[in-house]
Amino acid sequence: MSLLVVADNSPIAYLCEIALIDLLPKLFGEVLVPAAVYHELCHPNTPSVIRVWALKPPPWLKIETKPEAEDPETAYLDAGERAAIAMALRVRADLVLMDERSGRHACEARDLDV
Repeated sequence: MSLLVVADNSPIAYLCEIALIDLLPKLFGEVLVPAAVYHELCHPNTPSVIRVWALKPPPWLKIETKPEAEDPETAYLDAGERAAIAMALRVRADLVLMDERSGRHACEARDLDV
């Protein structure tokens, strides 16, 4: 049985930077990201190794183009974190990959495994 996994920007970016991004499909098969997270990965200020990888995403990275519903209770988080949490709730994700403390707390408050 594979897990339904939603990722925020940072775990993907860090794994790209240390050349271990191929761990994600080995661990989870597919990884879902909302459009806001994908746009962060492709942003011109993002380190080039991450941006180059993101501009030709692998088949296991599933990018959701539909915008996520806004939750006013997560307004203090950045756009990618908010979208990842909203997506995880919508798809009933088994796991959320997120490293920022405030984002992890927001996930836990919504009974999402981080």
